[in-house]
Formats: sequence, structure tokens, C-alpha cells
Amino acid sequence: MKNYPIPPYPNGWFRVAFSDEVPARAVKSAKYFGRELVIFRGEDQQVRVMDAYCPHLGAHLGKGGRVVGNTIKCPYHGWRYDGCGACVEVPFSNKIPGQARLRPWLVAERNGIVFAHYDAEGRPPDFEIPTISEYASGNYASGRTGQTIRAHIQETQENMIDVGHFNFIHHGFKEFPRITEWEEDGRHFRVQLSSVTALGPLSTPSTVTFDVYGVGCQVVHVDATVRFVIIFAITPIDEESIDFRFMVLYKKTWFRILSTIMQKAMLKRVMMEIGEDIPVWENKTFLERPVLGEQDRDLIRFRKWNHQFYTVPKPYHIHAGSIR
Repeated sequence: MKNYPIPPYPNGWFRVAFSDEVPARAVKSAKYFGRELVIFRGEDQQVRVMDAYCPHLGAHLGKGGRVVGNTIKCPYHGWRYDGCGACVEVPFSNKIPGQARLRPWLVAERNGIVFAHYDAEGRPPDFEIPTISEYASGNYASGRTGQTIRAHIQETQENMIDVGHFNFIHHGFKEFPRITEWEEDGRHFRVQLSSVTALGPLSTPSTVTFDVYGVGCQVVHVDATVRFVIIFAITPIDEESIDFRFMVLYKKTWFRILSTIMQKAMLKRVMMEIGEDIPVWENKTFLERPVLGEQDRDLIRFRKWNHQFYTVPKPYHIHAGSIR
């Protein structure tokens, strides 16, 4: 187990499922933030997320539980719980124990993704995940992939700011990317990278714009030889690993097969580049006080912005590092 000097679970909105994984009356089990969860969609089409273990005798509601109306029914003894986690029925009993409750999670469904809100101190959300116009338009073909990675979520966050690694890890860049836009607006962060990328023997200017909403959602607009959008949705599973998922959106053309081919090609390209980062993420350590070069000033700025999502016990403090 890696010993990270920062908490494993930042606060904010995080993906727990894709919408089509939870159709009406469906039940899904998941593990995030070191907790077993049950996810279900009631007859009212609303998704609920709750802690999974029945407080009666500990059955996992995601393993054989059944949706009844807008409630979930325990597979073991039939106790039913509503979307707020309150027990509403105990079969063969007229009395419901007052402590028969499940912990409910706040849920937001955006862009074909089910997000749940985590906060180490139980505070309500203070920002929202926006609707992405390209997804909402219906004019874009979409595909998704991802995998479990043995790393801290902070590694994936800092990767976009670390422009120095692009020419050493990745191989499609003719020059180091330059940061040409930087905007911090509360819980929203935007950075734009400009470079020259290679596509076979051809070179073309490219612009990549990252819109970051908390730690769990990044929306990336790529404008190069082709234009497409990536939605990264990354969630801590436990203290050792993260669930790294992303969706690629590519604008449909009149020739549907061509749109599908291009979308799949972009999905493969993105996964290939991420695959070049993964061995480094899984085998590096996170340094609280890294020795930084002059080109790393922006990494310091980003760590300071990103620090707001961590509930850090006093007297601990995240150090940005020092430039040598």
C-alpha cells in the first residue's frame, strides 16, 4: 500500500455509474470511497445511491436486492428502504425499528453519468456538474472505456498541468505544450494547452482545453487535425486505487459508419496515451515537498487551487514544493 501524504478521498461529485448501467427497476452494486454501495433506479426514473448493507442482519442490497416502486427490498428478509434511506416496511411486523436506516448519498445525473457527492465532513454540495452542450445536443456519437488504476486521484489531476512530461511519455508532440489560458473560478478551473502535434508525416497546430469541475470530472475539448470532446470521470475506489473512466464524443456526420469509426479511433488514441501514463502513476510516489524546476511553477499554482477539495486534519498542510 502506498503511503500518500494527502487524504485518499477528496470532496465533491464523483461518478458511481453510467446512466445506461442503471435502467428503470435495475439494481447495481459498487464500491467507492472504501464503502460498499447500492445503486438503483425507481419507477419514477430517479437514481438512488445508498450504503449497501441492510442494518437488520447485514445483507448486501446490491446483491439480489429488488426495486419495488421507488424503494429497494432486501433479498434476505424483505425489509424495504426508500430513497432517503428510511425503512418503510418490515414484513410480518407492525413496528419499524427507529434505527433501521441506510445512509443515502446525494445524486446528480448529468451527461449520461450518475454522480454521487462525497464530503468527509458531511457538508452539502457547493458546486454542480454542468450539462455539456455537445452531449445534450444529440449530435455527437459517444463511446467510453477505462480501467482500475493503482494510484491516488491527485496523480491524474496534476498530469494535465505537467507539460514537461508530454514529450517524454507521449510521442505525438512536435514541441512542448504551452499553457495559453489559465482561469480559476471557485470550484471550476480551466487551462488551455497549445502545441504542434504529429499525425504521420503531417504536423498541425493543436489546442486542448481542460475544464475541471472539482476532482472527479474533467471536460476536455481537443481542437487538432480532428475535433472531439473527452469527459473524464474518475472516482477513488479505496485508499489504493481509482476507477478511471472516460467518454469520447465525436460529432456525427451524414455517414453514420464514418462517425462510428472516427469515434472508436479517438477512443483508442486516448486510451493509448493514458496507457503510457499508467505505469508511471502506479509506480511513483507522491512527494509532499518535491524539488521543482522553473518550468514547474504552474504545478505549484494548481496544487494550491486543488487543495480546497481535501479535508486535511490539522496541523497537516499540503506543501507545493520549492523551485530550485
